[in-house]
Amino acid sequence: MKTCDRCFTEVDSDAEFCTECGASLNGNSSKASDSAVYPLLAKANLLRMRGDHQSAVDVCLSVLKQFPYNSTAHILLGDIHMDMGKRGEALDWYELAIDLEPENSSLVAKRDRLKAEKEKAESSAAVAGLEVPPSGARTAAIYGFVVLLVILIAAAAFYIGRGRGESMADVNLDDLVRPVSIGETAPPAVQTNPAEQPQQNDNQHQDQARPTEQPLSMDAFELQMKTDIAARLGPLGARLAGVDFDPRNGSARLTLRSGGESDLIDAATAAVAALATSASNQRVHVRVIDSSGGLSFLGTVERTSLEAAQGYAEGSAEWAAAIVTNVYRR
Repeated sequence: MKTCDRCFTEVDSDAEFCTECGASLNGNSSKASDSAVYPLLAKANLLRMRGDHQSAVDVCLSVLKQFPYNSTAHILLGDIHMDMGKRGEALDWYELAIDLEPENSSLVAKRDRLKAEKEKAESSAAVAGLEVPPSGARTAAIYGFVVLLVILIAAAAFYIGRGRGESMADVNLDDLVRPVSIGETAPPAVQTNPAEQPQQNDNQHQDQARPTEQPLSMDAFELQMKTDIAARLGPLGARLAGVDFDPRNGSARLTLRSGGESDLIDAATAAVAALATSASNQRVHVRVIDSSGGLSFLGTVERTSLEAAQGYAEGSAEWAAAIVTNVYRR
């Protein structure tokens, strides 16, 4: 008999994979358990080719419930989400597969290629959003409006200048340049409040002495985010193991250590706290790991999905189920 390094289950000495979690026992590959679930993997791939993506996802998740360390199911889930056009979810599944098979160079290349395509698509979308060429009729209308505005401003300036010229015609220029004699009273000086001047100077000195704030590095930003989220979570914050933020799409990934009564409620609570820390956070992926470092729960919370939880008590199982999607449980 020997013990699985992942879940500590005792298995036969000649076994190639753990019958409890599917982890490889000989160190060769995380696909060692494929033989036990080959019919399910083949069914999922067939459903994917037929376009029944949701059914294919359900089959793959059933494989992971039996063997959570089967990398083939993770890769297939990434391929299915790619076919669905969900690049963010596909990247998450590829990342989990690479954790299981870090030596798989073809998988790493697929992940990197998808990252590059995703960045290019987001850049193109941003540029397209800024460059909206008007139609011919719209262009003519805009030019006509600008010309009319210029004419109105010129006419207003002309009449204002003409009125000032007429009012100045009756003024004796000698009176304007005549110096004030000693016997005359000088024009009153503008009175200022002496108490205001020191205060202005103090404010100026304070502005000059205030150091220029430097932008935070990504590591510092993620550390600050982790601190803010942990403060919002209270006792649950002690189980927050890590925070990663992707500024390209406003998504964050939280890692929680298991230990609560419900991984689903803990994940939902942590995700809502992350969304509340910054308006730039649009999507939060939460994964819960067990004491051995294995994945026991994975889910996603979109900012737009929070409306679905209205009417449920925050912290309840119904509330958590309404906002957490793409759930995987071991």
